[in-house]
Amino acid sequence: MSTRFVIAALASTMLASAANAATFFTDAGAFAAATTGLTSGNFAGIVGVGSFTSQPSFTVAGVTFDNAGFDFVIDGGFFNNGFYGSAPYYSGQANALTTISFAGTSAFGMVFGNYASDGGALSFTLSDGSVFNASFPAIRGNSAFFGFTSTTPITSISVNNQAGGSNVFDVVSFSVGAAAVVPEPQSWALLIAGFGLTGAALRRRRAAIA
Repeated sequence: MSTRFVIAALASTMLASAANAATFFTDAGAFAAATTGLTSGNFAGIVGVGSFTSQPSFTVAGVTFDNAGFDFVIDGGFFNNGFYGSAPYYSGQANALTTISFAGTSAFGMVFGNYASDGGALSFTLSDGSVFNASFPAIRGNSAFFGFTSTTPITSISVNNQAGGSNVFDVVSFSVGAAAVVPEPQSWALLIAGFGLTGAALRRRRAAIA
C-alpha cells in the first residue's frame, strides 16, 4: 500500500466520522466555550412596557419564529409577575409546534421557558433530523437554555411542546455563531494511527530500496 493511499484513506475516514454530528447543550457557558463569533438577539424595542403585540411570525436579526397559530412578543412585566427578569419575550401559542428558521449555521443557542405552565416535556428537532428531548423549568416564568453545535449547516429547529394544555413556548434571547473547530477524540485516534501506518510504509520502502 502506498503512503499516498494510506493518507487519503485516513482523511476520508476522518471526514466520514465527523459528518452530520450535532452536539447539544443545556448550559450557556459550555455552549459559549464550544463556539466562536456569537451574535446575540432579543425582542427589546418591539413592544412597550406592560404591553404585547401579535403577528403571523416574528423575524429578529435574521431568525424567524413561527408558531403557525398565535405569535406574540410580550413585555416581561405584562402579567405583573416579572417573568424572565421582566425582559420582553417571544411566545408561540395555540399550536404545539414552533419553527425557528435561519440561514445555515453551525451553532445556535436560546434562553426559553413557558409562562403559562410549570414543567412539561418538549423536544428540539434540527433540520438534519437530530433530536434532543428536554423539559420546561419546573416553575412557570423561569428560564432554561438549549443550544447546539453541528459539523454541517443547520437551517431550522422544530420545537414540539409536548406539555399539552397551554402549548406555550417562549424565547427570551438567542445567539447565532459557528462551532469552534476542535478535533474529536476519535479523530485524534485516527490521526495517530495514520501517522503509524505512514511511518511503517516509509520504513518498508527504505528496506526494499536497500
